[in-house]
Amino acid sequence: MSHAQLPAAEGRALMMRNGYISINANHVESFQAALNDPANQQGHITEFPLSRPGARPHVIVTGPDGALWFTQWGSNHIGRMTTKGAVTEYAIPTAQAEPHGIAVGPDGALWFAEEAGQIGHLVPG
Repeated sequence: MSHAQLPAAEGRALMMRNGYISINANHVESFQAALNDPANQQGHITEFPLSRPGARPHVIVTGPDGALWFTQWGSNHIGRMTTKGAVTEYAIPTAQAEPHGIAVGPDGALWFAEEAGQIGHLVPG
């Protein structure tokens, strides 16, 4: 598996065909793309701007609805993005919760860790 170093993209979510993105969101200084197709060393990256400056997207997972779900620890939101780039944001009720990790639970809901010392639960609907 090859790795490519990508430039910083503050406040943007990234998507790549035939691969995935790993984000260091502490300073959003670098991205590493791991490609599934070793013959395509460059890959194809499309950036989707987010509506909130300083959103600081962190973890991305595929939700039960087939959309991409991600935490925005800088703006205190959970984001949902279709593969066409349409974004919906869900505000977290706790101020400065700083959501980081996110996963799909066995109940089909999104579960996320908050730096405020809580676990959040979002039921897509």
